[in-house]
Amino acid sequence: MAPKKVRDLGWFLGAIAVLATALPVLVNLVAAVFSFAQLIPEYLPSLHTWETWQAEVDHLRSRIRWPRHEVTPPEPPPEPPRPPEQIAAEGDIDLLDGRLWIHLPGAVPAPPRGDVMSASTSPDLETRVWNRTEDQRMIVVFQELLQISSGDLEGIAEAHAQSLYHEYHRLHFLPVELRSPGLEAVARIGTPSAASACRDPVATVFVRSPDGSIQRGDWYVDPNAVVGDCSDIDAGDQSLGNRSSRCERLAEGALRTLRVGYRPTLVAPAGRHPIRGVPLSADMPPGWLVYVEVGVDFRVVRIEPLPTEGEIDRSVGIYAGTAPHDLPAGSLPPVPGTILGESNTWTMGTEQTSGGRLFYTAAQLLNLNPSETFKLHVFASGTSPEALHQVMTIADSLRRL
Repeated sequence: MAPKKVRDLGWFLGAIAVLATALPVLVNLVAAVFSFAQLIPEYLPSLHTWETWQAEVDHLRSRIRWPRHEVTPPEPPPEPPRPPEQIAAEGDIDLLDGRLWIHLPGAVPAPPRGDVMSASTSPDLETRVWNRTEDQRMIVVFQELLQISSGDLEGIAEAHAQSLYHEYHRLHFLPVELRSPGLEAVARIGTPSAASACRDPVATVFVRSPDGSIQRGDWYVDPNAVVGDCSDIDAGDQSLGNRSSRCERLAEGALRTLRVGYRPTLVAPAGRHPIRGVPLSADMPPGWLVYVEVGVDFRVVRIEPLPTEGEIDRSVGIYAGTAPHDLPAGSLPPVPGTILGESNTWTMGTEQTSGGRLFYTAAQLLNLNPSETFKLHVFASGTSPEALHQVMTIADSLRRL
């Protein structure tokens, strides 16, 4: 009997030891439950949505002291050094969406041309800069000429100037020494007469970028001179000559600060590329360019070959917005297509311009998002069936990013 009593006593003492060990844990658990229960009535009426419930749960958890393990997040990797052409100093102005930089302290980019019903001029093709002070209203206009040439830059500048402006034949272009490697420039500064200052730019520069593309910059003494409106400019006013002289000095100093931008090439190499302005990509042939025109609630992307001579003979347009034009009635049999990887049909037709040029056309309307409120209007044109087929092939390669 003695051994049995010893065993029973051992079991009894073991049970007491287990209870003594577990009792503090049970007490803490019961205390936590009661504390949580006291907090619930205060917040229960507001738990009517999933977001509110989640927020209140997070708040309640913050009221209870849980054991925490402090974790120090790893330091983010340092950013790689940026190329000098991508670093803008104070007073630097971005020209032609990254093609060039120019230093114009106090100047600000002007809004692009356009209205609420149409797309504005593409920033890829034109940049306007205001420099407005109490005594100066200078405006600078830079344009992409969509021309690649290795010929004589002075000859190119003279040919453009004589065909565009009034009294350029009395002034000549001279080389400009630039500090930026890879850029070549010629400029002419000054006006033949006070009357010319309200119609023609007081300074013009032609720049050849490293890829051979040509850009033109014009300095105007008054914003109205850009559009040739001299109605409120008195050519006999002595102040006009003073303003022209100041504008010439500013232009002479500024054009020497031109340097290569962060988009040094006008056209992309052959291959699949993202289409700027829309979440799409396409297979691009060599020598084609992409530019974007932005409206109030829409944008239009143009994909065209770089013109070598004459006018563009083929192009693809992509309208992305909520109010596209209705598709015209097709005058030619429809053609199957595969835009965005889905089978669809091209509406085919012909169109004659005011100048008498005949274009073969193709168009499609697609939904870009599941809600079907954002439409994609893809339109292609070419002066021959072969030209149209090429741009339709580019359009058929469009895919979502």
